[in-house]
Amino acid sequence: MTKISLKQIEHIAKLSGLEISQKETKLFSNQLSEILNYVSELNKINTNQVEPFFQTTDLENIWRDDIVKPSEIKKETFLSNASKQEDDFMIVEKMFEKE
Repeated sequence: MTKISLKQIEHIAKLSGLEISQKETKLFSNQLSEILNYVSELNKINTNQVEPFFQTTDLENIWRDDIVKPSEIKKETFLSNASKQEDDFMIVEKMFEKE
Protein backbone atom coordinates (compact mmCIF):
# COMPACT_ATOMS: atom_id res chain seq x y z
CA MET A 1 0.00 0.00 0.00
CA THR A 2 1.43 3.34 -1.09
CA LYS A 3 1.12 6.25 1.32
CA ILE A 4 1.90 9.81 0.24
CA SER A 5 3.39 11.66 3.20
CA LEU A 6 2.31 15.08 4.38
CA LYS A 7 5.81 16.32 3.56
CA GLN A 8 5.41 15.13 -0.05
CA ILE A 9 2.06 16.93 -0.33
CA GLU A 10 3.60 20.13 1.02
CA HIS A 11 6.44 19.78 -1.51
CA ILE A 12 3.97 19.30 -4.40
CA ALA A 13 1.98 22.32 -3.22
CA LYS A 14 5.14 24.43 -3.10
CA LEU A 15 6.16 23.36 -6.61
CA SER A 16 2.64 24.18 -7.80
CA GLY A 17 2.64 27.57 -6.11
CA LEU A 18 -0.38 26.58 -4.01
CA GLU A 19 -1.05 27.51 -0.42
CA ILE A 20 -2.95 24.71 1.31
CA SER A 21 -4.08 24.28 4.89
CA GLN A 22 -3.05 21.42 7.19
CA LYS A 23 -6.56 20.00 6.77
CA GLU A 24 -6.18 20.04 2.98
CA THR A 25 -2.70 18.53 3.27
CA LYS A 26 -4.11 15.54 5.16
CA LEU A 27 -7.05 15.25 2.75
CA PHE A 28 -4.83 15.34 -0.35
CA SER A 29 -2.41 12.85 1.20
CA ASN A 30 -5.27 10.37 1.67
CA GLN A 31 -6.78 11.03 -1.75
CA LEU A 32 -3.52 10.72 -3.68
CA SER A 33 -2.63 7.58 -1.74
CA GLU A 34 -5.97 6.03 -2.71
CA ILE A 35 -5.43 6.94 -6.37
CA LEU A 36 -1.93 5.40 -6.43
CA ASN A 37 -3.20 2.26 -4.74
CA TYR A 38 -5.97 1.94 -7.33
CA VAL A 39 -3.46 2.33 -10.16
CA SER A 40 -1.30 -0.29 -8.47
CA GLU A 41 -4.26 -2.69 -8.59
CA LEU A 42 -4.77 -1.94 -12.30
CA ASN A 43 -1.11 -2.75 -12.93
CA LYS A 44 -1.77 -6.30 -11.73
CA ILE A 45 -4.12 -7.00 -14.65
CA ASN A 46 -2.60 -9.26 -17.30
CA THR A 47 -2.77 -7.36 -20.59
CA ASN A 48 -0.38 -9.56 -22.57
CA GLN A 49 -3.12 -10.55 -25.03
CA VAL A 50 -4.39 -6.99 -25.49
CA GLU A 51 -3.29 -5.22 -28.65
CA PRO A 52 -1.84 -1.77 -27.81
CA PHE A 53 -3.78 1.22 -29.12
CA PHE A 54 -3.79 4.96 -28.65
CA GLN A 55 -7.08 5.95 -30.25
CA THR A 56 -10.52 4.65 -29.31
CA THR A 57 -12.44 6.56 -31.95
CA ASP A 58 -11.88 7.29 -35.61
CA LEU A 59 -11.35 10.99 -34.93
CA GLU A 60 -8.22 12.64 -36.26
CA ASN A 61 -6.43 15.75 -35.13
CA ILE A 62 -6.66 18.73 -37.41
CA TRP A 63 -3.41 20.61 -37.30
CA ARG A 64 -2.87 24.22 -38.16
CA ASP A 65 0.31 26.14 -38.83
CA ASP A 66 1.59 28.29 -35.99
CA ILE A 67 1.31 31.93 -36.91
CA VAL A 68 3.36 34.47 -34.99
CA LYS A 69 1.40 37.61 -34.25
CA PRO A 70 1.68 40.45 -31.76
CA SER A 71 0.13 39.91 -28.35
CA GLU A 72 -3.00 41.83 -27.44
CA ILE A 73 -1.69 42.14 -23.88
CA LYS A 74 0.56 45.09 -23.17
CA LYS A 75 3.96 44.29 -21.72
CA GLU A 76 3.23 46.42 -18.64
CA THR A 77 0.04 44.47 -17.92
CA PHE A 78 1.86 41.18 -18.28
CA LEU A 79 4.71 42.25 -16.00
CA SER A 80 2.35 43.72 -13.41
CA ASN A 81 1.20 40.17 -12.62
CA ALA A 82 4.74 39.01 -11.82
CA SER A 83 5.69 38.75 -8.17
CA LYS A 84 9.29 39.64 -9.16
CA GLN A 85 10.62 41.32 -12.25
CA GLU A 86 13.80 42.84 -13.61
CA ASP A 87 13.79 45.12 -16.61
CA ASP A 88 11.41 43.50 -19.11
CA PHE A 89 11.61 40.01 -17.61
CA MET A 90 9.70 38.02 -15.02
CA ILE A 91 11.86 36.44 -12.32
CA VAL A 92 10.66 33.00 -11.23
CA GLU A 93 11.98 30.67 -8.55
CA LYS A 94 13.82 27.66 -9.85
CA MET A 95 11.82 24.49 -9.50
CA PHE A 96 14.45 21.86 -10.22
CA GLU A 97 17.86 21.40 -8.78
CA LYS A 98 20.73 19.29 -10.01
CA GLU A 99 21.27 16.16 -8.00
